[in-house]
Amino acid sequence: MFHRAEDYLVRKYSPDFGLLAEFRGENDHFKPLPKKMTRDIATRLNNTMNSHSVVYAMYALDSNKVFIGFWGNFGRDWKKYSATNPPIYFDIYTDQGEKIASGTTPEMVYTSDVSGNLYFLIKREGGWFFGKPQYYLIPFTVDELIEGGVDEKYIENAISQFIKRNG
Repeated sequence: MFHRAEDYLVRKYSPDFGLLAEFRGENDHFKPLPKKMTRDIATRLNNTMNSHSVVYAMYALDSNKVFIGFWGNFGRDWKKYSATNPPIYFDIYTDQGEKIASGTTPEMVYTSDVSGNLYFLIKREGGWFFGKPQYYLIPFTVDELIEGGVDEKYIENAISQFIKRNG
């Protein structure tokens, strides 16, 4: 469970809701919300791109690793920034709070599975005239992410291999 009000605090509970572990994530790129929030501050934050961080995902991996993904907020004019999204950061910790890796991903991590793989959901616009958009679920391992092998080229290769296999 991630506690946004506690600035990147992660808690792990047992099935009977007993607290097993608690740690505070640390990342130089994470911008927490101010402790005291006024209407003026909230309006300014809402109108400014990358003024604070938004955690979008937390996945338990391999029963002892935690993936946390976050980015800077889009601000009120998010449509203006749709071509240049804010950087998407990630941290990977052991379930006891030891940081294993940090970095950026080219896309938002969409989901994970029981084997510990993570997935991007990639949308490609359709053909020339009223073509339907195509969606691709791109799998990768935590080790590939840590080693820096998951980038735009990785995504494009996965899509082209899928198209080659399936026509």
